[in-house]
Amino acid sequence: MRNGEAVLSNTKAWTAGALLLVVIFTILIRVPYLNVPLERDEGGYAYIAWRMEQGEIPYKDIYDNKPPGIYFLYFIILKFFGSTAKAIHLFMCWWVVLEVLLLYKLSADLFNNKTIGLIAAAIFSLVISEPGVLGSAANTEIFMLLPVLASYVVLLWPRVAGTRPTFFICGLLQGIAFIFKPVSIFNWLGILAYLFYKAKAEKQYPAFFMQVLGSLLGFFVVPLLSLLYFWYHGAVADLVYWSFSYNMDYLSSGGARWSQEAFLLFWRRFGLILKSDLVFWLFCLYALILLCREKAEAAVLVLTWLVLSFCGVTAGKRFFPHYFLQVMPPLSVAAAWGIWQASRIKRSLSYALAAVTIIWSLTANYKYLFSYSPDQISERIYTVNPFVEAKQVASFLAARTLPSETIAILGSEPEILFYAQRKSATRYIYFHHILWRKTPAAVLQRQRAAVAEIENSDPRYLVAININASVGKNDDTPDYLFEKMRRIIKDRYYLDGFVNMKRGVTRYVFGREQIERSAGRPDAEQPQIMIYKRNSILYIDKQKL
Repeated sequence: MRNGEAVLSNTKAWTAGALLLVVIFTILIRVPYLNVPLERDEGGYAYIAWRMEQGEIPYKDIYDNKPPGIYFLYFIILKFFGSTAKAIHLFMCWWVVLEVLLLYKLSADLFNNKTIGLIAAAIFSLVISEPGVLGSAANTEIFMLLPVLASYVVLLWPRVAGTRPTFFICGLLQGIAFIFKPVSIFNWLGILAYLFYKAKAEKQYPAFFMQVLGSLLGFFVVPLLSLLYFWYHGAVADLVYWSFSYNMDYLSSGGARWSQEAFLLFWRRFGLILKSDLVFWLFCLYALILLCREKAEAAVLVLTWLVLSFCGVTAGKRFFPHYFLQVMPPLSVAAAWGIWQASRIKRSLSYALAAVTIIWSLTANYKYLFSYSPDQISERIYTVNPFVEAKQVASFLAARTLPSETIAILGSEPEILFYAQRKSATRYIYFHHILWRKTPAAVLQRQRAAVAEIENSDPRYLVAININASVGKNDDTPDYLFEKMRRIIKDRYYLDGFVNMKRGVTRYVFGREQIERSAGRPDAEQPQIMIYKRNSILYIDKQKL
């Protein structure tokens, strides 16, 4: 008996030690990304959270089309953890650690095998951190995964599985995921599909009905609380429009059906992920072939989860890299099981195969982890976007303006506003929201509204972004806003700085005196960022106070 207890104790100690190593590995591979500058989505979340601290309400006082959960979470981050890019990414790092631990628990319980759990957790920690899926950015998908994984853990946890609270808690957690990313509802449908399979096998349909009912009751708790918050602040109509109606129009504009263009976009984006994780994908393929032959409950859960989470990736046919994060949990579970099955001859071989999988990915991303600086990482991942330059521009604007003054960003770079801690001159913090709409008449209406807000605010500075990814102007976009802003700049502003972005040789010219002394003329260089200052004899330079 004592020998058996000793073996059990040694096994638990070994598992705990191995899991600790996985956690340390998860943290270490994210350290190089902690100081990466905020990209525009992160900048928008951070700016809105900062304005929430000032009493403003998302969708009503600031326009954006993301679900409310991300703003509430960023509000918590800024309030309790810090308001820098490092603080945001460090919080995300610990969030991911929790996700890794949950995936370990899920995989170990699903297959009743802790080795599979350890392998799945290690692989998962790596594949969701990679540049190919924008794993360094604190986006909605990365935060959505934690409540999704927690719901599956509750569903499978032997101590609570099958009890009445189980299904309410599963629904509650899926409701939390929903306010981060509505397409997470596909994960909830995966749970319901799994429960239906079990009910059909056991011919327990009344029990299944009660499970669905309990899950439904849990699911609506958090969305209803969120709705209550916006009702209290008189912003329900704004919430419904920006987080639902606008997004439905946006998704439908991309085409609801698979087209040749959609297929090409999918394979182009997927190809980047495939290349850096080739061994991982081979084990995924091997596992999926075997799982399709299995009739066990574990196989049904993994397959339904994978298929339905893939529906979340493909819902809008946009295929942005971070969308693929949604399928990484079931794929990591499948890959770990595939590695275990491939090592049936000698079980210790499973660790070697897992190591090969991880080393391949580490090698593919070697420069990101061991060579590039945070700014270089941003430049390689986001190429022409001005996320590195935004920090310098914001510092210049913060030094030249008072906290009460506003700034207008003629583009989609709210991270500049966040870094500078200055309020936007318009509620439209993304030009994409002004310039995109199904009909030209609706676009023109928004352009007029944005121009009116900018004129009424009379911002101290205008920052014009000359990058299409930031502006989003198409050939059929009405020119009213651009023509109006050109006239406003000509009549009321003068050039007070510009940034000419060249890979590795970005040129910053700030202040009228530097522009006059500068050998290069901005009109000849065609800079990507132009900074205009309002003419006013009443203005007192903050630095001269």
